[in-house]
Amino acid sequence: MTDVIEHDPNEGFLLDGERLLSFRTGWRNAVRQAGLPSLTPLDMRRSAARIFVRARAPEKVVMDLCGWKTRGMFDRYNTTYARDLAEGVERLGACLSDFRPSVTDELQREG
Repeated sequence: MTDVIEHDPNEGFLLDGERLLSFRTGWRNAVRQAGLPSLTPLDMRRSAARIFVRARAPEKVVMDLCGWKTRGMFDRYNTTYARDLAEGVERLGACLSDFRPSVTDELQREG
């Protein structure tokens, strides 16, 4: 979207060379031009949180970068997807396969 909205230090934010007077109107026009009419600023914030988490940034760093003071806000934006759950199960399997055979044998006997 940086090619749709420009920033001029003297004029502020510009859309097609015209100064944006209203953030809402400017956002609506920009996302429409970008072909993403349903995109919201919250979608962008959620995506940023997910990207930081997937890049393994510490939670405190993500919270500071996104401006969240509480863990609750981090949890609200850091949504879990089916792919995340499947990845977690794969990691657990890899971890268990690294144990000695006696430990995994014991787990299988219990199950």
